[in-house]
Amino acid sequence: MIKIIQTDWKTSQNELKQIRETVFILEQQVPVELEWDNEDAESIHLLAVHCDGKSCDEPIAAGRIIISSQQAQIGRMAVLKNWRHQGIGSDLLQQALLICKHNKVQQVFIHAQEYIVPFYERAGFQVVGERFMDAGIPHKKMIIQLS
Repeated sequence: MIKIIQTDWKTSQNELKQIRETVFILEQQVPVELEWDNEDAESIHLLAVHCDGKSCDEPIAAGRIIISSQQAQIGRMAVLKNWRHQGIGSDLLQQALLICKHNKVQQVFIHAQEYIVPFYERAGFQVVGERFMDAGIPHKKMIIQLS
């Protein structure tokens, strides 16, 4: 069973860092200095953990939400390799969108890595603007209206 927990940086920093370091820094070669920013301390974080019947202590996916007035950015979505293609990313995204709705956000944007654009399109996001590079990886800005 997978459980998604809404958390914050102070509470779950170690688990969130473990997932993001594995996916972004080690797998995707994102420079360390580009992965960590001042937004983490102020963001809402989501942490997906695997529950084995006895405990829920294996962190397997993460994401964060930055809310600013009626707009939010979902980012740092990462699922560990052994857990991909099982719907965990979709569950994480849907939970993030529910949190945005709960906070009366009207528009959500993401900076999606280009290869994963179809994943976000299936969730209702639309590409806006041109391709851009971030950490040497091609991205596209995508938005969804929640109103």
